[in-house]
Amino acid sequence: MLKSWFSHIRTPFIANAPMLGSTDAGLAAAVSKAGGFGFIGGGFDFSAESSQISALEAQLTRAREILNIRDDRQRLPIGVGFVTFKPSGFQHHVLPIIQKHRISAVWLAFPTSGPDHLPLITCIREARAKANWDVRVFVQIGDLKHAREAIEQGADVIVAQGSDAGGHQWAHGASVVSLVPEVRDLVRAAGKDGEVAVVAAGGIVDGRGLAAALALGW
Repeated sequence: MLKSWFSHIRTPFIANAPMLGSTDAGLAAAVSKAGGFGFIGGGFDFSAESSQISALEAQLTRAREILNIRDDRQRLPIGVGFVTFKPSGFQHHVLPIIQKHRISAVWLAFPTSGPDHLPLITCIREARAKANWDVRVFVQIGDLKHAREAIEQGADVIVAQGSDAGGHQWAHGASVVSLVPEVRDLVRAAGKDGEVAVVAAGGIVDGRGLAAALALGW
């Protein structure tokens, strides 16, 4: 499914985490050129005066230059990740920029509450339909409650991040070993096989971890 959505990737799907300050256009472009999926860290400040938004636009322009994509109508084979504990302003100040650059994915993580993601996902999906913009919504979760919410809210990809990710997760999180199979079973039970993909995250740093993650996803 991921391969059909993102034709440039090689199986298996490997992406870098969109960490603000660490993942820029150079890294994201390099990952995508190597057959993975590159993400830029887009930030958390969505206000009109946000320096993060202007920096993001500069990074997306730079990514097009690195990848030699001159046609503005062509999809940019990278994504942008956002920390969403202050979602106000996303639709008015961020959405026009990421739509303009026709990024391939939006990664949402760390809302203050689960319902906070619904208006963001809704406005992205509406823009996708109106502008013929082939973009997918990734939602990072750390437990089954939030995975269920993300599925119901219209996420295309559930990023199941285990507590293996430096303990950087919800109070009631679980390790990637137990979380990923549970999320896959949840997707099946919801009748979303073939519609919603699951990506494992957290503590996967070498070939052994990659092999384990692939086994967990069956």
